[in-house]
Amino acid sequence: MSIFYPIVEVMTGILFCITWMQMGLVPEFFISIFASSVFIVLSIIDYESYRLPNIIVMPSTLALLLARFFIHPLGFFSYISGALIGFLLIYAIIIFSKGGMGFGDAKLFLFVGFYVGFSQTIFTLVLASLLGALMGVLFMIMGRLQKRAVIPFGPFIGLSAIVVHLYGTPFITWYMKLIILH
Repeated sequence: MSIFYPIVEVMTGILFCITWMQMGLVPEFFISIFASSVFIVLSIIDYESYRLPNIIVMPSTLALLLARFFIHPLGFFSYISGALIGFLLIYAIIIFSKGGMGFGDAKLFLFVGFYVGFSQTIFTLVLASLLGALMGVLFMIMGRLQKRAVIPFGPFIGLSAIVVHLYGTPFITWYMKLIILH
């Protein structure tokens, strides 16, 4: 057994505690730990196999959509529009980059949109892209990645969505004030 798995288990427990401390025991907490669990599983799979399997992504997305009928602090339309814009943005990137990303990433952004809502879906995409680019550059500098090598994007999407869900509102507010002032 790899040391990787116990580390993931401990980190998952820590993440659940952080989520509880940030949110408290409210209905959105259960959405958050469900989504975090899905992101953790998919990140490991994507890291090891460069795949985001439909057998996990699609039922999880459907379950989250159904939960959003009952738990929607941002308004139900925010989650629907977030899912659509997330999917369509990644789908457009796939088409225009001629395969620079996988279709699993687009489907995962459906899930992200139902998780974080419209404005935070865009923020998640920006943050995931920045983190992915930063790690790619670091791995190239360290000699662990060739110039045209592929890196799995799912872990960056998952990490970004979790961070944005827990801490994104203050960042979005700060950024909007920054834009308005300039």
